[in-house]
Amino acid sequence: MELNDVRTIVANLDDFLELPDGIVRLRRAVLTLAVSGRLVPQASEEGTADELFKKIQEERSRSALNVGRKNKTKELQSVSADEMPFGIPKSWKWVRLGEIILSISGGGTPSKQNPSFWDGSIPWASVKDMTGKKYIDDTKDHITEKGLRSKSELLKKAGSVIVCTRMGLGKIGILMRDMAINQDLKALILSKHIDVEYFYLQYQTFDIKGKGVTVDGITQDQLQAFPFTLPPLAEQKRIVKKVEAVMKELDDLEAKKKEQDAVRERLTRSAMRRFGENEDTLALEHLTELIRTRTDLQELEMAVLTLAVSGKLVPQNKEEDDVTEREIIKTRRSKVLLPVVPEEIPFDIPESWEWSRFGSVFSDYGSGSTPSRGNDGYFSGDVNWYKSGELNDGVLTDDAEEKVSDIALKECHLRMNVPGDLLIAMYGATAGRVSILENKGVTNQAVWGGTPSPYVDVRYLFLYMLQSRPSLIAKGAGAAQPNISGEKILSHLIPLPPLAEQKRIVEKVQELQQSLSELKRRM
Repeated sequence: MELNDVRTIVANLDDFLELPDGIVRLRRAVLTLAVSGRLVPQASEEGTADELFKKIQEERSRSALNVGRKNKTKELQSVSADEMPFGIPKSWKWVRLGEIILSISGGGTPSKQNPSFWDGSIPWASVKDMTGKKYIDDTKDHITEKGLRSKSELLKKAGSVIVCTRMGLGKIGILMRDMAINQDLKALILSKHIDVEYFYLQYQTFDIKGKGVTVDGITQDQLQAFPFTLPPLAEQKRIVKKVEAVMKELDDLEAKKKEQDAVRERLTRSAMRRFGENEDTLALEHLTELIRTRTDLQELEMAVLTLAVSGKLVPQNKEEDDVTEREIIKTRRSKVLLPVVPEEIPFDIPESWEWSRFGSVFSDYGSGSTPSRGNDGYFSGDVNWYKSGELNDGVLTDDAEEKVSDIALKECHLRMNVPGDLLIAMYGATAGRVSILENKGVTNQAVWGGTPSPYVDVRYLFLYMLQSRPSLIAKGAGAAQPNISGEKILSHLIPLPPLAEQKRIVEKVQELQQSLSELKRRM
């Protein structure tokens, strides 16, 4: 995180805390301030980093650990101005990571084929032991003394810092006891003039990007080359204490925010439910307080749809009550579907509306099929063949991913859907997904298609499907995945207003959806 980002956070702190990841980003901002010398004041009596760096280099040259090719750290060039992302106090110094390390070494994995190497008493660390942990005091896997001897230099000393350089790139931990490590980790022994806790917090600010064929990673030389800000040792310790105190405050703030968010979420759901039932206007009066997340927005969108299909979004107009429409739909329903009984009705509707079954508002309907893949002639045409995964909960304007031929159309019992038809996904993960078709085309067996009666607006049917989708999917529950049969779709209840009112409802919902889309863009 750059210092300019930190300044932006501080300048807009109240708004920033309301972001879904606001606390996480604030923690990163604290670390940036800490490693740039802006979290605690400098003290001249604590000396300078130049003086400290000389001691570190003397220690490195004396260190018995800094021998042998495997442990030897690399001679490094000074940090250039271009590599310095921010300024630091005069008493600090930019150094390379490798210049403050006494040794760096890797690990390995004893053969999994030899049972005598495993299930011993020696902890063996891998990336799975480092998730969310600062101090590594035990591991999921353990090896035996025999397993330890099978690989050289597996065992690392307590107090070492281990970092992931392949799998889990960027993770870091501090060993609390002697243990072995695998090949994805490097163990660093720091100079005694580096506070291990300060090293730990600064390492978390590194922008580590790896490369690789199968697994992204960094080399040992790349690891040692990272620029590192070096304060005097006493200041390192003061920085660590300050960061710990601030992080504790952020933990408390996060806990309070989670509690507040949970309360606000319950209030939002309650307000949206009451708004959807037209019982009060709390949701509209306190919209900015209630709508903070995309989940809140989804609750509001569903509340609007519930108002729309229950006759509470727009006023009724007696002049629009066309008795002929209702009689035609009633006649069709009585011929092909069971009558609606009071026990089935989920909510009240205006007197000018009519509860009907979904099948009664379509002049034609049916599902599709999949032509044999073994017949090359079936998939060599230009007829759109839609699958359930292509339905988009909107107007389906794209051509199908696959096309079939006129021969397939004739021989495979495919229903031709025309522009303006409603498509509904019937099976699996996409069950209940719905689209209004803009181009003609056929479908596979997982899609039901219907041509609406002239007395209904397909856009109103679409809105109702979105609102009632949970109840329709519930009818197909019970198996591993939902299975909404054509019979369940046909018998699904729908509240029908007069055609003119359907159109007014659609226009009002579209108007509100534009406002909600603008609100979503601002989140």
